[in-house]
Amino acid sequence: MPTVTEYCSNALRGVVVAPRGRKLLVGDLANIEGRGVAWLAGESWKLRAFADADAGRGPDLYRLAYALAFNVSPESIDPHTVEGYFKRQIGKVIELMFSYGGGVGACLTGADTYRIDLEVMAAACWPQFPRDIQIEAQQAWVWAVEQRRTFDLPPAIYRACDGLKRVWRWTNPKITDFWPAMKNQVWAALMQGGTRELGFLTFDTEAAWLRLRLPSGRYLCYPSPKLRDGQLTFLGTNPYTKQWGRLKTWGGTLTENATQALSRDVLAVGLLRAEVLGLNPVLHVHDEIVCEVPDTSDYSAAELEHCLTAPIPWAPGLPLAAKVFETDRYRKD
Repeated sequence: MPTVTEYCSNALRGVVVAPRGRKLLVGDLANIEGRGVAWLAGESWKLRAFADADAGRGPDLYRLAYALAFNVSPESIDPHTVEGYFKRQIGKVIELMFSYGGGVGACLTGADTYRIDLEVMAAACWPQFPRDIQIEAQQAWVWAVEQRRTFDLPPAIYRACDGLKRVWRWTNPKITDFWPAMKNQVWAALMQGGTRELGFLTFDTEAAWLRLRLPSGRYLCYPSPKLRDGQLTFLGTNPYTKQWGRLKTWGGTLTENATQALSRDVLAVGLLRAEVLGLNPVLHVHDEIVCEVPDTSDYSAAELEHCLTAPIPWAPGLPLAAKVFETDRYRKD
């Protein structure tokens, strides 16, 4: 059951109301990070799957993720049934939690976020794993016990989470290979100089900065980068202590940085397009835009959808989709 805090948080949206004679157009980019990381890494099967789902020719990616992980037909997963909904939620955790190199800890976070019973999940998942995945997950449990990194989990739950991680990486080889490729290109730029390319991204150094050039032309900059004992660090604000100091990073985190920055740039394009069309964007939250317009047929959600999903010149082949609707009170669709 949701907590009182969660109920109050959900109620905040409804405080935003359009004035009399006006309405709100709300548009939410659909799984923009999942699309972005697949595009950056060149995971072609997933890009086709997104395009097919957008066109109504295939299942959504969360059902497909579960189906690929457990070698079942996505059509057999009916999200309108209790069992099908549970399977789709597992697919959602798989897709959202493992794209940046996360493992058991990331799986736990996803299960908590989407209210998945870990014991039920473990019991459902384990028998479906291939034998080699089961063996590797068992070996991972032995290692976790030795290193005292079990997250205080029972063996069955730890092994199930680790197995899900391994299955996801097996079905997403390009993204999995992208993490070490990011690290290697950064190291080459720091140690050998010059400009290094990786797909749509480039790396170079400028004075005391490591620079990651995004497809839009914008740069992410890492101050005072250093390589020491096989570890890349840079200066920044610790997200937990809020203190300025040296932070560690690796290929998975660099991939996350690039993907989230790309997602921001896609949203920025949508905002500018909406502004040019006179849709009057008044706020944006994560991957969502809210516009306030006159309550007439001259302004429609379809216009905002076009702003968010029309092809972007600097992102050829990036499939975009958005959920859009009209309302007089801000809410989730």
